[in-house]
Amino acid sequence: MARRVTLRDVASHAQVSVTTVSNVVRGWQFIAADTRRRVEQSILELGYSPHSIAQGLRTGRTQVIGLIVPDLASLYFAVMVETVEQVAQQHGYNVFVINSNESPEQEARALEQVAARWVDGLLIVQTTPSERASKLLASLNMPTVALDRVASDYHGAACTIDNRQIVLLAIAHLRALGHTHIAHLVAPRDITVVEARAQAYVEAMGGQGRLIPTGSDFDLEGGYLGILNMVVAGTPLPTAVFASNDLMAIGAMRAFSERGIRVPEDVSIVGVDNIPFCRYLSIGLTTVAQPLDALAEAGMTMLLQLIHDHPLDAQQVILQPELIVRESTAAPRKDAL
Repeated sequence: MARRVTLRDVASHAQVSVTTVSNVVRGWQFIAADTRRRVEQSILELGYSPHSIAQGLRTGRTQVIGLIVPDLASLYFAVMVETVEQVAQQHGYNVFVINSNESPEQEARALEQVAARWVDGLLIVQTTPSERASKLLASLNMPTVALDRVASDYHGAACTIDNRQIVLLAIAHLRALGHTHIAHLVAPRDITVVEARAQAYVEAMGGQGRLIPTGSDFDLEGGYLGILNMVVAGTPLPTAVFASNDLMAIGAMRAFSERGIRVPEDVSIVGVDNIPFCRYLSIGLTTVAQPLDALAEAGMTMLLQLIHDHPLDAQQVILQPELIVRESTAAPRKDAL
């Protein structure tokens, strides 16, 4: 078995003291740039890997971040997790990911699990608000940043996207095309971002809007069943539909297609998120893109600042969305006006 490379080996190779190597490994900032480069090169050449547990005992940190998300199967959250992991690795951290499966009970258990493990900080995308999870989150004795979905009773550091602006971009685009009968395909409103978008939609439509509830959830089937139920019931069709997210919009497009209703000739559709395959559909989906990479990176940056006791530039960071126009929206038919 090959002998494990030690701090002393690195110090000898770099021609510095063991203390200097230890300070470089610990990220101590008061080291000459040339010395740091020499030590880092020796670490790379020798393949030195500090023992994380021993290092944690010395520094009080484990270099591990906890990340709780509602649905790992979702492309939306998969992008977020990937970005968090990339930023974490750039700063020498690993990420412990837990899927709460859109369940407040599982989220509470995940918070208990994080509290019992030795992690340096937590990023959390909450499910639906629950008293138990809120109490656990408030009692955590570690740096914490909430991402994307933030409960009204959470008062810590948070990074979100402007949900009101998401709605205003979608409605303004449809109105510019000439639509006035714009419905909102809305997911269960106990999800904070869904409720925020629904409220913004009602406000934007001046009380003249129409909410179409989904048949199940915040997903393909929800959008499909919500539209199918509306069509089967014989309810007059809107000329445009703004869906709570892209998956629901895609489900809606399928339901319309099965009933011989053409997109965008008979009805225009706008989604939210700009998940990767929106532009590869046979009818590209117009959507409001959320800057997920920027969201995850900003949240991770905030968490690292808290971990290292640096002051935050702002306790609440709100990022702006962007409208992406594709083939699923067009002017309404003249006979539909």
